[in-house]
Amino acid sequence: LIDATHKDVDVLLLLSNSAYYVAYYDDEIDKVNQYQRLSLEALEKIEIGPEPTLFGKPKFSCMRLHYKYKDTSGYFHTLRAVVRNPDEDGKDTLQCIAEMLRITKQAMGLDVPIIEKKLER
Repeated sequence: LIDATHKDVDVLLLLSNSAYYVAYYDDEIDKVNQYQRLSLEALEKIEIGPEPTLFGKPKFSCMRLHYKYKDTSGYFHTLRAVVRNPDEDGKDTLQCIAEMLRITKQAMGLDVPIIEKKLER
């Protein structure tokens, strides 16, 4: 995955039974230089849609993970899949990741909506 707001930043998304980790990876030094652990309980919704752009047609699909921090909504990570083929936009990959997050949260007795829409800036 790639941080959609910083195109040159690689992101690793790790999933455990109760949390997911957003890790920022620097391939020049082959090291994770920053990560954030987020409880699956705090994950409020997942949005998948065209990347937010001011001008032109979006080239990629993005996934936005909305979460609560200290019981306050409004926080999110916007990520896009690395694509190998120029004809792909990464949407299939993002849908699979979103479904894995949903299944893992459902195993905790909770659910998370997956919404397909145009993402706002």
